[in-house]
Amino acid sequence: MQLYTKILIGLIGGAVVGAVANIGGITWLQDFLGTVEILGTAFINLITMIVIPLVVASLLVGTASLGDLRKLGRIGGKTLAYYMITTAVAVTIGLGLANVIKPGAGVSEETRIELTERYGGDAASRMDIAENAPGWKDTLLRVIPRNPVRAAADMDLLPLIFFTICFGAALTVIVPERKDAVLTFFHGVNDTSMVLINWIM
Repeated sequence: MQLYTKILIGLIGGAVVGAVANIGGITWLQDFLGTVEILGTAFINLITMIVIPLVVASLLVGTASLGDLRKLGRIGGKTLAYYMITTAVAVTIGLGLANVIKPGAGVSEETRIELTERYGGDAASRMDIAENAPGWKDTLLRVIPRNPVRAAADMDLLPLIFFTICFGAALTVIVPERKDAVLTFFHGVNDTSMVLINWIM
């Protein structure tokens, strides 16, 4: 059985057991899930632990291995176009389903009042956050990290990815001997990260 199949089965099984314990009010099952929660938290922490070295190493090696900066530009353009198209499709599907299904339309007035009282404050705070969100200029500037090490420590992946791509592009134009030395190191980091991923999984 493939690893991704096992992961999918585990996710579905966990969701079903959690839903049964919550909806059915099965106390002993809830207590058991609370006990094994430490395993889930440890698994998430282990996966998170390896994200930064894996992303940096694989992206740097991939970028530098292109050799020609024009190839990088073409790939970047195609990636951006793909991202914009898939985002537009996702937004269209979301809006279409919302208009067809009309979430909350069948909810009784009592339930509506209860939900408003329970979650109204949280919804208002989220609306404030959305209204005060930075504009496109600030968002664009945030992609360029002042300190890539700080971005890595904060798990701020987008600025880190930007720096890594720039670093990989710069590697393509330096002396081959020094470029190969850097790539050898990061090839090792990438391979080691993959071994760790297999161990964790």
